[in-house]
Amino acid sequence: MVEKIDDEEISSFINVAQEGLEHAKARCSGSCTHDELLRRSEEEIVLLSSENLKSYPSVAAALAENRVVIRPWLFDMESGELLQYNPDFKEFVPITSHKKSENA
Repeated sequence: MVEKIDDEEISSFINVAQEGLEHAKARCSGSCTHDELLRRSEEEIVLLSSENLKSYPSVAAALAENRVVIRPWLFDMESGELLQYNPDFKEFVPITSHKKSENA
């Protein structure tokens, strides 16, 4: 995606984005439209980031002590819905709904 970035934190974000894109491409198996690939990439990046959080010692400790729960969320700006990943269905599902006004 981007080469020769001299900032470790930015590089790590780009690496997560690249990995998310690769996961999305695998999920699509070449049958997604460009917009569907972008959406799936967003979803994969959120999932990878939420997994990455678990590797932080303070988060791992809080998870082990049941003091915190990580719930991957995604906001759909087009629909106004807040989506949460449902591991049973292996997809993001709405947890809120927002009706578009006629003027929007």
